[in-house]
Amino acid sequence: MTDEEPPPSPGPRTGMAGMDEADEQRYRLAQEAARFGIWEWDLESDRIYWDAASWRMLGYEPAQDRILSYAEWRTQIHPADLERIEPMVREGIARGEPFTIEFRYRHADGGWLWIQGRGQTTRWGPDRAPAYVMGAHVEIEQLKETEAALRQREQALSKSERRFRQMAESIDEIFLLRTGNELLYINPACERFLGYPPEAFGSDFNSILAMVHPEDRERTRAAFQEAEASGEPSDVVHRIVRRDGEVRWFHTQGYLLHDEQDGCLLRTGTARDVTAYKALQHQLEAANQAKSTFLNAVSHDLRTPLNALMGFTDLLAESPLDAEQRRYIALCQSAAQRLLGLIDTLLELTSLQNGQVEASRQPVALRSFLEAQLELMRRQATGKGLALAGHVDPDLPTYVETDPNRLAQVLFNLIGNAIDYTEAGSVEVAVERDSPERARITVQDTGPGISQERQQRIFEPFERGGQAERQEHHGLGLAVARELARVLGGDIELDSEPGAGSTFTVTLDLPAASDEAPAAPPSGPAAGADAERPGEGLRVLAAEDDGTNALLLQRLLEGAGCTVKVVADGEAALAAAARLGPDLVVLDLEMPRMDGYQAVEALRAQEAAQRAPRTPVAALTAHALQETRQACYAAGFDTYLSKPVGWPAISQLLAWAHRFREDET
Repeated sequence: MTDEEPPPSPGPRTGMAGMDEADEQRYRLAQEAARFGIWEWDLESDRIYWDAASWRMLGYEPAQDRILSYAEWRTQIHPADLERIEPMVREGIARGEPFTIEFRYRHADGGWLWIQGRGQTTRWGPDRAPAYVMGAHVEIEQLKETEAALRQREQALSKSERRFRQMAESIDEIFLLRTGNELLYINPACERFLGYPPEAFGSDFNSILAMVHPEDRERTRAAFQEAEASGEPSDVVHRIVRRDGEVRWFHTQGYLLHDEQDGCLLRTGTARDVTAYKALQHQLEAANQAKSTFLNAVSHDLRTPLNALMGFTDLLAESPLDAEQRRYIALCQSAAQRLLGLIDTLLELTSLQNGQVEASRQPVALRSFLEAQLELMRRQATGKGLALAGHVDPDLPTYVETDPNRLAQVLFNLIGNAIDYTEAGSVEVAVERDSPERARITVQDTGPGISQERQQRIFEPFERGGQAERQEHHGLGLAVARELARVLGGDIELDSEPGAGSTFTVTLDLPAASDEAPAAPPSGPAAGADAERPGEGLRVLAAEDDGTNALLLQRLLEGAGCTVKVVADGEAALAAAARLGPDLVVLDLEMPRMDGYQAVEALRAQEAAQRAPRTPVAALTAHALQETRQACYAAGFDTYLSKPVGWPAISQLLAWAHRFREDET
């Protein structure tokens, strides 16, 4: 055949050139297993030949003698695909280059089957014009299904990613996504807060950690590492040094995520600028410190003269007086006690609201405890002609665990309030079981009752329940009682109607304790000591710079039988202690030249250097806040006396000093 001769027209084929019958059979089996067919297209006659495998692929019985025209072939192509592939075919033929097309062809069952066709054009004649095209058909239905599924997944992921980015870019804080130290994403807000755009950090999470203030960096890194190890969220407040050098406070939180598809651990993080909040917090702390300083000063300035007033009034009460003088003294004592109660309550309420009061837990004999509280209030009730009664549910345990001092304060305020506002009738206290670990204490009176409007304000400081004529009450007792009840794990509720009395109900934690009697708190001199002269045989050194209070302290100690030396400051106290070797030292905290803290620290240093026995030292101060007590014990004091100091406190102090001396010997 020469270049001028046309190519043979395609027709029915009975064998493969160059193959014997066995080889052809193996080829046909392999062809059908691979699901591909052979086709030829005579461009001059426009006839298309498909082999048997091609027909079977489309669900037809082999038709070896059937030849399609191009027009017939294109009617079986999916219309959407025909418009797309025809230009590709024409271009491939024109250029004489191989081409590959993918299209859907009508299957024998009426459906569409995806086919990939690959063709190669053969040229003949002197002008090398395209003569016919030979190629292969391959079924790609499963491939197309897989591609469609992948495309849907990619679209879904793309949609999720768009939503993720929209969300991340809309929040007004830094948001990032990382795995280990690899930074996967950080939102554009980082540029506003840190001064750097997202691309400045690359993929290294450590580049962000490097911006943490050097003083906070290790603490912050340790918090992140601990969260990584435990799988728990991270939560840390730290400083960041911005690009422009400004230092800002940030609250950073991180959460662990598990990517089930990729099997890796991801951690999301947010960083919120809290500089304004930290500034406000510092201002609040400064304000609280200023308030504490102010309250300390007020406590000192009020208690110092009150100490002298109450002390000398008590001494006068013990002297010979006529009836009118004794009445005047009693009025002074009552007014002084009321003023002291106001000072104590103000300080207590401030400490409670600042969260500085914590409840202790110790065994308490419930019935005897309640009877002791009622006994303290009985004289006040009897003086008004009121009956005061108490009842404890027999189902409650004999011993319970609670803070006896705090519970006593709650009862004192509630019972005292009920007596104050009840003119006739009774006040009844009942303790009942509320649940296995909780109790319900009710204080019920037959007073005038309280309207619903006033009940809304009854627990507010300085609220008197609308009793404007009761100016002797400062209106703090119920506020303190409620805060203390909350410290004890409970709260207070009020049930009252005008003309029908009031019932205050306290619910609080009151679990059973072991059946062992708790140790009784000291209430007087030590056993064996003379109750009238509890300081007999004791040498006491006292340091007090206020002349009036120094005189009172000397009279009280001498009246108790002590040998007393009074000095005016810490330096004189140190010198006198070295010279006299006292059994007890009482130091006022605020003194000129050397205060009580400095004096006790110097005394303890001298004892340590000389290996001398410890001298019992009591702090004497007009400050009554809890932090003052803690500071005293930290400085080296053994016990603490808060002004005003009267005979009961002096008696207990001297009894303690006797026990201390006996233990040392």
